Amino acid sequence: MAVNAVIRIAHSLHLKPFFVSFFVLGFFTSITEIMVGTNALVQNQPEIFVGNLVGSSVVVFLLIIPILSVLGNSIKLNHSLNFKDLLTASLVVGIPAILTLDNTITTIDALVCVLIYVYFLYMQYKNTRSKENLVRANLTRPLLVKNVFRVVIAVAIVFVASNLLVHNTVILGNFIGISPYILSILVLSIGTNVPEITIAIRAVVERKSDVALGDYLGSASLNTLELGILSLINRKSVSAEGSNFSIVAFLVGLCLFVYFGKSKSSISRWEGFGLLAMYAIFVVCELITGPGWTF
Repeated sequence: MAVNAVIRIAHSLHLKPFFVSFFVLGFFTSITEIMVGTNALVQNQPEIFVGNLVGSSVVVFLLIIPILSVLGNSIKLNHSLNFKDLLTASLVVGIPAILTLDNTITTIDALVCVLIYVYFLYMQYKNTRSKENLVRANLTRPLLVKNVFRVVIAVAIVFVASNLLVHNTVILGNFIGISPYILSILVLSIGTNVPEITIAIRAVVERKSDVALGDYLGSASLNTLELGILSLINRKSVSAEGSNFSIVAFLVGLCLFVYFGKSKSSISRWEGFGLLAMYAIFVVCELITGPGWTF
């Protein structure tokens, strides 16, 4: 329902489906990450939102997008992103992981995250020239209202489902004795990406991979902004004591994603399997070398 509605909204506003899904659907599917971050601040557990936001980007690029390419046979990038946009988006996504290599997120790190996302947002806005199209669109048409309503309903459903999964994941983590950061980067990040996983399945079935890709890149890029804002609100350095080997594995996987996208303007099924292998390495490194285990 969400994928169909996004396509119709794009047509109503004379915008490209990729642009609408990148900024609109990408934002709505990040609601769970925003809520988890807010609750982590309230409960004085900032490691949770850091681990969750870094882990969410890992899940998007090394798990969900590869699964999308495997199930859909490939993801075509040539109609959605040029190489410069792909490289810039990947840099925005990778910055938080790079900043955790010293096992902490400082106020300076937070400012870097916010500034790089704002710059990326400005460049995308400038390149698509969506403002002029939005002004010319007829925003009062019943069709537009109907499809906006469908998007809101779809997002509300996946939001409720994600909260239930996250709640149960936190209970399980407390029971078996896992540190908040390790729990968040490995388990909670999957739970908060249930909306993206749901949209991936629907997009593959309806063969609308450019909408799915826009959602994932938008959501992963938004994680960088959320990390910056939440860290600034926290006003203190946040511990991020995970495995640097797993972060390196993620960054290598991210570079492979850019390379695959540049070489063929697509992610093939076998390339998807390669990215899934990098995710497996990421998890194994975190399990073996991560310091946050108490048993």
